[in-house]
Amino acid sequence: MRTSVFLCLYAWLVSYSHVCLAGDTLKAGDRIIGNNITLVSSRKVFQLGFFSPSDDSTYLGIWYYESKPKTVVWVANRDKPVIRYNGVFEIAEDGNLKVLSPNGVHWSSELKGFSAANRTVMLMDSGNLVLVDNHSGNILWQSFEHPTDTFLPGMKMNKDLNLTCWMADDDPRPGNYTFKQGSAGVNNYIISRKQGQLYWESDNVGEAISGLVVHLLTNIAKEVYSTDEWSRIWVAPENLCRRYNYCGNFSSCSTRTSFPCKCLPGFSLRSPHGIGEIGDNGYWPQPDEKGCVRKSEPSRENTTFINLQEVTVGNPDLRRNVDEAECESLCRNMSSECQAFSYEFTEKSTSTCWIWKTDLTTVEEEYLEHGRNLSVRVNNLDIASTPRTCKPCGTYIIPYPLSTGPDCGDPTYSNFSCNNRTDNVMFKSNYTVISINPTKRMFYINSSNTYCNHADENQHIEFHLLFTATGIGKCICDTSYGWNDSTLSCTSQATLTEVRQPPISRGNSTSRLPLILVVVLISIIILGCIIISLYVWKKKMAHKQDRESINRIQGRMFDSARQVKDLIDLEGLQEKDNEGIGVPYFDFESILEATDNFSDVNKLGRGGYGPVYKGKLQEVKKLQ
Repeated sequence: MRTSVFLCLYAWLVSYSHVCLAGDTLKAGDRIIGNNITLVSSRKVFQLGFFSPSDDSTYLGIWYYESKPKTVVWVANRDKPVIRYNGVFEIAEDGNLKVLSPNGVHWSSELKGFSAANRTVMLMDSGNLVLVDNHSGNILWQSFEHPTDTFLPGMKMNKDLNLTCWMADDDPRPGNYTFKQGSAGVNNYIISRKQGQLYWESDNVGEAISGLVVHLLTNIAKEVYSTDEWSRIWVAPENLCRRYNYCGNFSSCSTRTSFPCKCLPGFSLRSPHGIGEIGDNGYWPQPDEKGCVRKSEPSRENTTFINLQEVTVGNPDLRRNVDEAECESLCRNMSSECQAFSYEFTEKSTSTCWIWKTDLTTVEEEYLEHGRNLSVRVNNLDIASTPRTCKPCGTYIIPYPLSTGPDCGDPTYSNFSCNNRTDNVMFKSNYTVISINPTKRMFYINSSNTYCNHADENQHIEFHLLFTATGIGKCICDTSYGWNDSTLSCTSQATLTEVRQPPISRGNSTSRLPLILVVVLISIIILGCIIISLYVWKKKMAHKQDRESINRIQGRMFDSARQVKDLIDLEGLQEKDNEGIGVPYFDFESILEATDNFSDVNKLGRGGYGPVYKGKLQEVKKLQ
């Protein structure tokens, strides 16, 4: 029954379209019904009415007058769209602004204790929708204090003001990201995710925000220039390193390489397997919320500081007006309560000491615009140089054999150096190293350098160089290019073929190596088989010849002393071989004893077959 009455009332409201007035003002009893009637500000800057970004959903909103495409700056019922019905916007009997449909109330200004009498709602040329008390002239409610996703000139950002993005370009419902004022100060702003996670944060002095944007947010901009086209003057976060703690605690982030994250010197990964895949060099391309931890806690005696220049970092916890020496001493005396300090001396001759007591977050390298110098407390034993490893250079750990000085590393690799002004590792003094992979013996240089440039305009985003025995650095070229040792550059394969210089490229060298190994292995196996076969064949032939000689001698009558001697001298004569011999048979030992080891005393002379000896046998048996 109640539903039927409401439907009849709604149909009656629609039928009286003459009460829906055009202009910039609505009074009690006036209504905006459907998407054919709108309010327009007096100078035709903004327009209010119902719009449908999709076929089924209808919203009450404010947009730039007759803008194409429609640029919406405020939405009333973004949490509860009107579905398949024309909506109604009015000053309700309780004095609130409301969006209605047969399904009920879709949005309300939620004022308490008022009536609709003497109330007027007006759309201003600033884009502000205001509900005014006609007697006092006081503004009872205004859209500038309840924005959706757009901040317009005339608004003022405070702790109660939130800007939440749309769910999609055609879906005004609240999205996943909200921009609002942070808790660290007036110029501190944050972007949070829907789950309450911090996504981006400016520093406490607003340096990460354009000056014009700061003036706009604080409502001190005197003029705002309008043009026929939109232009982007500021965006946040500018890159993944500007996201809050993208790489995790005690790690640094760099946008110069595809592996942006690495632990600070003196720290190691908290977990061996982070959210993202960890590279062979300890860098990981995706964020690891757990970040890094100290390798060991420094004692007061072992405390030292690594100095990072031109970096950004999360907001500090403590501020003191002391000089640099006192600032370091303060951090050192705080022991484990101090993670890092930063000293700043301004043009107004003021000294500021910043202390970080909590874990370091959102450290970004080479933030040249508004970066600060940061000194991080570490254990000296964890970063000290040795004859094999050099001292860290800024956020870079120098692995063996690279050498940045005369007392560390391998002198062969002395083409590297540390720029103490910028904390950059340099190759050949002119090329900035952006990452080092000790496992693959590879390092990377900035794409703006020309060391690895190709002959044409095709260049890498980053160039890979091998550690070589000469310490020169050999570029890893694209597959269509090869390394030219004579010119020390990547040269097209066609050019290399003409000068008969085989290319040393990643694809060719890698694909040929297995083939070469297989060919060498097969050759060794074949040669070994040939040698073994020849040895076996030779042994068999020698054994065969010996047996044939024995057989020939055994077939004779053995009727002479020479035949007996032949039998004795032949190797392989066995005891059974004396059977069938027609003459007396004596073994060799008996002959040695009879001739006194062939003594010269028993020598009778020399015959055609050699010397002749006489002998005396110990026992002679006569044959019967």
